[in-house]
Amino acid sequence: MERVRCKTCAEINPAGRATCINCNSPLPKVSIKIGPPPKPQLNTEAVRFERGQVVADRYTVLDLVGKGGMGCIYKVRDNILGENVALKTLLPQFAQDRIVVERFFNEAKITRRLSHPNIVRVHDIGNADGVIYISMEFLEGQSLRSVMDHAGNDRRLPLDYVHKVLDQLCAALEYAHKYTIHRDIKPENVMICDDGTVKLMDFGISKLMASEPLTGAAMVMGTPMYMPPEQLRDSASVDARADLFSVGVMLYEMLTGHLPTGIPQPASHLYTGVPEALDDIVARCVAQKPENRFDDAKSLRKI
Repeated sequence: MERVRCKTCAEINPAGRATCINCNSPLPKVSIKIGPPPKPQLNTEAVRFERGQVVADRYTVLDLVGKGGMGCIYKVRDNILGENVALKTLLPQFAQDRIVVERFFNEAKITRRLSHPNIVRVHDIGNADGVIYISMEFLEGQSLRSVMDHAGNDRRLPLDYVHKVLDQLCAALEYAHKYTIHRDIKPENVMICDDGTVKLMDFGISKLMASEPLTGAAMVMGTPMYMPPEQLRDSASVDARADLFSVGVMLYEMLTGHLPTGIPQPASHLYTGVPEALDDIVARCVAQKPENRFDDAKSLRKI
């Protein structure tokens, strides 16, 4: 589909608009075509595992299903469990980076202790042929980011769909917050399975309540567009209300198709059909001071 990228704020706009839906700057006349990302190929220099290869005497590689800046995700057959799982690997060039490895192992250690239908299940962590990996539940579906990117020109999601995502995400956080704070809630870390189940992923910069703090470099880790002010100052000291701020940003994005940057207009003022009650929920989630937000995910879920 045709889109236009704003040169001022980088917002992706529907083709045909004269000004940006986010910052109201004039838009260029040159549009870009955005479609589903191409399926990654196995024959790339950075890939270490090939289709049919048996990893760690346990996992038979079926396909490469994802490739990012720091690693790859494979669909593999777990020959012990007798089921297909995902194998998340760390690219070799990052294996010597203590901070990256610490985050990678942290994700496995934390998620292995969490058992909830709305949180991705982690099975094992290991090292095979010099490649560090995590094996986890294989999910058929797509990220919330992908859902929004393919939702149409305005990237907005139907109201009933938003309610279902919010309810299940809050259920996941209500459980997870007994043990940890996620610290990186964003659409890329929310998986929408083919059956409609919402799964929260990537606890890589979380910290268990009873564990030692992560290294000082992790104190500023996260995704700035979704982070509350206190996390930008010191992510080690945040509580559950930091995650709820991120949920509020995502909620506004699902309702309007863009982020609540600057002084955002209430969603109900931008689009008919959005209840004013949702404006109040978003505003309370993204309040600058934690004490003005919902106390916990359970309170938000009950609204």
